[in-house]
Amino acid sequence: MAAHHAVYKLSLRSAKGTNAPASASGAIDYDVTGSACDGYTTNFRQLVEVQPAEGDSKLNDMTSNTFENEAATDYTFNTKTSSGDDTPDTVAGKAQRGADGRIAVDTKSPKGHADFASDVLFPTQHLRHIIAAAERGDKILSADIFDGSETGKKLFHTLTVIGAPLTDAPDDPAGQAEALKGMRRWPVVISYFEDGKDQPDYVLSSDLYENGISRALKLDYGDFVLAGALDQLTVAPPAGPCKK
Repeated sequence: MAAHHAVYKLSLRSAKGTNAPASASGAIDYDVTGSACDGYTTNFRQLVEVQPAEGDSKLNDMTSNTFENEAATDYTFNTKTSSGDDTPDTVAGKAQRGADGRIAVDTKSPKGHADFASDVLFPTQHLRHIIAAAERGDKILSADIFDGSETGKKLFHTLTVIGAPLTDAPDDPAGQAEALKGMRRWPVVISYFEDGKDQPDYVLSSDLYENGISRALKLDYGDFVLAGALDQLTVAPPAGPCKK
């Protein structure tokens, strides 16, 4: 897993249905620091301006700051979401995995508690499982994910479909980055389901590199689909061996 900073430009790829917007654009700023020795801190921000078929445009802003330790036993999260001029909704808390593997979540804003089964994964842990599955040649990975989003007590059921590995360099400038040259990548499609729902809440597609970097994003929200082109990429030098 490479520590890196990536910026993606978002544009409207397609729209359908009565709630389809006339236009949409924005950006994702994704910053990961840390290592397999020390855990990973992730700072994420997604800004999307949506122009409906009728009425004023609306700016959707979501910020997430998380830390996941190297053993995937501790996970802290702080997320803020706002739409238009609304007051941002903030959720902050901590999830801890006990000796039995079960996860206890305590939120302080708003105050609350939740418990999850031992097979639930945190986000970086999930990403590592996807890469490991791809390296084994697996085509499907099913997993339950806790990321602290929305209420801070919500679980997503995910289904990941993994395509055949690719090694040819993409045509876009970002794909020519030195850190990505000659590196394997897999087309992956991750569907996120709410509990009890047959249709996914959203679907994320991308080319996922073996070092955890993604390009060629596609975010499908049902009524519309956003394309995310990797616009900027900075990769940190590889971390040294873990200190004993």
